[in-house]
Amino acid sequence: CSCFMAGNLDENSEKPKIRITVVVASDHIAIVRGETMLDSIPAVNGKYDFRGLTEKLTFHRAQADIKNEAVIAVKDAIKMKYVVSVMDICRETGFEKLGVSQATENAEQGV
Repeated sequence: CSCFMAGNLDENSEKPKIRITVVVASDHIAIVRGETMLDSIPAVNGKYDFRGLTEKLTFHRAQADIKNEAVIAVKDAIKMKYVVSVMDICRETGFEKLGVSQATENAEQGV
């Protein structure tokens, strides 16, 4: 697993490029770029919609500044098999470099 910071500096400017982050929570999977929520895919009856995640990631990757890197942020007590499934989907949709982090429950308070 390659770990990295969430932004890259473009060679031609000082504006950072923002990676896609996939947030895995107990009741949904969210696709985020920077502070912007792009999509939220609810879990139904405790099951994640991995097909929906694949479709949404494919769409958002095409719009992304950095098309080959993503961060998977894990909330709650998510089973590792779900994290691995999300990692596999990220790779299948073209994200070659993945980082994994723990998502904060309340970013404003740093918790």
